[in-house]
Formats: sequence, C-alpha cells, structure tokens
Amino acid sequence: MAEPLASGDLVRLLSAYEPPPMPVRIIRPANSARTANVRAFVDLASARLREALA
Repeated sequence: MAEPLASGDLVRLLSAYEPPPMPVRIIRPANSARTANVRAFVDLASARLREALA
C-alpha cells in the first residue's frame, strides 16, 4: 500500500480521523525454546509489519 500512496495512485481519505499508531507485540511462552522456526517467523513478521504500518 505504501507504493501506490507514494506514487499518488491512492489518496488517503479522512486522514484527520486516523487513530494513532498502536504497538504490536509477538508473545510466546517464556519457557518455550526459541527455535529457528520461531526466530524466522518473528523476524519476518517484524519486517512485514514495519513495512505495512509505515
């Protein structure tokens, strides 16, 4: 969505009524091992959320 907004293909409507940004947390049990799969998911999700919410 960021690219079409930047190029002008999309225009934000009612931007004055947008809610403030909210923090997003990824929560896992403290006693669970941080496997490569979990680490890969957290890294991917974090990167994609930063892009999508920017």
